[in-house]
Amino acid sequence: MQEKDKITIGVLAGLIILVLIGGIWWMTERKNKRVVEPLPLETVGPKKGETGYKEPATKVAVGSKAVSGGTFEKAEAGKIYFRESGITTAMPLTDEVSIQCTTQDLAGVEEYDFNLVTKVKIVTPGELNAAVGAGESVVVLANYDGTQYKASTVAMDAQKCKL
Repeated sequence: MQEKDKITIGVLAGLIILVLIGGIWWMTERKNKRVVEPLPLETVGPKKGETGYKEPATKVAVGSKAVSGGTFEKAEAGKIYFRESGITTAMPLTDEVSIQCTTQDLAGVEEYDFNLVTKVKIVTPGELNAAVGAGESVVVLANYDGTQYKASTVAMDAQKCKL
């Protein structure tokens, strides 16, 4: 055997030994670092979507395009008109509008509490004037549809709810 062949065999044998040692090390390290998944916490009571479920956060701040407060003026041509801070705001309405009757005083409200809603009724934009009287304090909740905000919910005083 030539000297060159002996060197080649020695290098190959060395590489094989290094690969074996590396493989054994990798297997033992992987076995030692197993991640144990924590068990999910079980909740007591109804889950979201079930009757009796209570949202953890039930209040929203009033004073944005998504949640506005003011005085109802009218609903006309698919828009709701309400006055907030002396300025009339016109906002497009969704195809169906939820009217929420609440025991909360909505005049000058800064935070709307969903826990105080006593009744909910779905109406069309054309039925909104009959359900909410002009001059009524309201909170208007809107959804952003990708191009604009559209009012989907009008909250009003439960004592004046015409449902």
